[in-house]
Amino acid sequence: MAGDKKSGRFTREKLTAPEMDFSAAPKFIRKPLQWIRNYWYYYKMYVVFAVPILLVAVVLIVSAATKKTYDFTVILSGSTTFDSETLDKVCENLSPYLSDVTGDGKLLVGGSDLTIRENLEDEFYANNYNKLAQIMVFDEVVFFLADKYSYAYLEEHGFIEPFSVLGAGSADENALVVNDKGILEGTELEVYGDWYLLVKVQSIAEAGNAAYQARREALREMILALKSV
Repeated sequence: MAGDKKSGRFTREKLTAPEMDFSAAPKFIRKPLQWIRNYWYYYKMYVVFAVPILLVAVVLIVSAATKKTYDFTVILSGSTTFDSETLDKVCENLSPYLSDVTGDGKLLVGGSDLTIRENLEDEFYANNYNKLAQIMVFDEVVFFLADKYSYAYLEEHGFIEPFSVLGAGSADENALVVNDKGILEGTELEVYGDWYLLVKVQSIAEAGNAAYQARREALREMILALKSV
């Protein structure tokens, strides 16, 4: 019997949360506190595991909701890096020639630089060649603004295509000098010589991408407009 009583006491102690004195609290506060105490006592392990997962889910949802989707991403390709002010100014100068392709009622044009140099042994520049590979499958990018060396490199390696694919020029025309088009206004890019507008070659995946095709159509209109400037 003693053993049974001991076992009974053990069972009752196990199933009852440790007592906490809430007697001094008002009744409308005391009951919620008692519920929280009991819930934590029996389910604390579930809470410990669930809270981090919930926090990660919230972060991912907020990140997705606040992430900007650009109508266009301008790639400024030269032999050096460019500061954000230069990139922003080029994007601003290009904006009048571009249009909203995402359908959100506003035009967002972002910029990124790409450094192309002859020295492939330098780790910094080698990383930029990896960046170029990613750019070639990124659907927000449909054109480059490149200096003379970058233009030659992109042409030699088949990263650009002629204006004729867009109906914006002849089959042997694949670059448009933009130095006198207002695109470089407010920057010091002209000290690097001529800058060329180039059409990024279309991948098989992008051929069926409606948003990408809308960007290509807007690029065609931009090329025709710049030719008339």
